[in-house]
Amino acid sequence: MDVLIQYTYRASKKEPFGVLLRRLHDGLVEASLPISYEFAFGDAPVSGGVSAVDRAVKKFPHVAPLVQTTAVPGLMGAALKVIAGRDTDLPFATLAELADGLPRSLPFHTARVQFIGPAFGVGPARTVTGIVASDRWWVNGRERGLSVSVLLDVAESARTLSVPEGPLSRFLATLGKPAKTNRIPMIATNPASPASAQPDEPVQARAALAEITKKYRARLGELVSEARMPHPLPARIDVLKMGSLSARHPLKPALEQYFKPLGFSCKGGSGTFTLRRRTVANHVVEVALDVGTWSHMVTAHFHVHVPGYRCTLPMPVAPGLDSGQYPIGDAERWEKIVANLAALGAYLDRQIVPEVDAAAGPAPEWFDAPN
Repeated sequence: MDVLIQYTYRASKKEPFGVLLRRLHDGLVEASLPISYEFAFGDAPVSGGVSAVDRAVKKFPHVAPLVQTTAVPGLMGAALKVIAGRDTDLPFATLAELADGLPRSLPFHTARVQFIGPAFGVGPARTVTGIVASDRWWVNGRERGLSVSVLLDVAESARTLSVPEGPLSRFLATLGKPAKTNRIPMIATNPASPASAQPDEPVQARAALAEITKKYRARLGELVSEARMPHPLPARIDVLKMGSLSARHPLKPALEQYFKPLGFSCKGGSGTFTLRRRTVANHVVEVALDVGTWSHMVTAHFHVHVPGYRCTLPMPVAPGLDSGQYPIGDAERWEKIVANLAALGAYLDRQIVPEVDAAAGPAPEWFDAPN
């Protein structure tokens, strides 16, 4: 079985983007890892304003043939300009100089460089392996990204996952400890394809899981009624008419109070909470909450993660409501919302998980849901 290992690293914006690219490139060369690279530096998809692409062409005239211009649908007269190519189109020294211009002299809206090579493995179509370094504009300031994806061949019976060895292992050690690691089994969608010849069972299991998801989505209103959520809540429009109640209160304590007795762990992120538990078949049950970073609204989804598939159902916060955003409000309303979601999550867990476990079969012990 092919398993895609994705390592995500913390990339400091204090390190200039060009310096980061040189560090990665030099480290790969020193490790004797054969590599090539692809790149894309683009403007924002709006008309007018400063064009970093135009500035770059003036500074480096030889990149002019690499400029791609695409009309943006729905924006009259707007065009998206991107400098894109690969190592055969632009020497690395010039690529690094382009990156040195970020974010001031060459304020590209997005910049992305991918280092690829056989050491990272070659997967099915649209599977990205290698190193991806990125820098982009965002409303809260520039965002920096650094990730490494490696495809490993793992025995079906393996209880643990091996890690990259040799020169690649030594190079990864120079990047420090990953902030996040995802392990994604690559399930073939076309077993007849010579590039991914696998038995029919995974594809048949996925079809069965899709039918299970479809069945329970169609029954969602019925399931909400049967779950006996303890607290009725007013309609969203009525809450909004009341005016905003403060949501500036801790959210995690109520989640832990109601979900920990159900066997769920609770992990907070930027505007999110993830509640998870493992099933007897090593699958992962998840209640995912988006609580917003400024909107103070909650949206909830119920997931069951299995290798190669995720069963997903929306979760209304109370009977009679749809599953869209709902104002969090004060601590009292939040506790009612959480109590309702815990009741619904527990009921969905009892109804859906046994069917999913049976259809998918047991997962390897190392399997985990993506972060």
